[in-house]
Amino acid sequence: MPNQVPPPRARFWARCAGLPLAVGSFISPRNTDETIAAYHGHFVPSKWLEKPLVKLALFALCAETEERARALRSPMEAWLVEGLLRKMNIPFPSTRDALSATYDASELSELACRGNAAVVGTPEQVATRLGTVVADGRLIAEACGLAPAVSS
Repeated sequence: MPNQVPPPRARFWARCAGLPLAVGSFISPRNTDETIAAYHGHFVPSKWLEKPLVKLALFALCAETEERARALRSPMEAWLVEGLLRKMNIPFPSTRDALSATYDASELSELACRGNAAVVGTPEQVATRLGTVVADGRLIAEACGLAPAVSS
């Protein structure tokens, strides 16, 4: 859905209500950046809020290795494909079953979109990525209220 206009709610909350905006990129990662930009671009201070405030919820998972973290994410991906895309009512799959699942091109495309919005890896990788959350090459760390991770 490229070049789609951000949801009108972002502009409404910013201009008419002057309220914070909550974005759940883990629910639907499409248009997260555009929604946040529209909110910032249309924000008008109110008695409740002097400047824009975005609350961003995203999916993050870390494990001792990047490979292990990706394996732990696989049941969620398998459930998403089976439950949401294929409309099958299945129990949450085991990691072993999920790792052996196969997907068609459209399912892989959906998983890639959602995967790009997720933060998955080692604790160090996750901490760094949360400090500089990048979606489609655009920095949205400001929306998270995060500063880049400081290396020790």
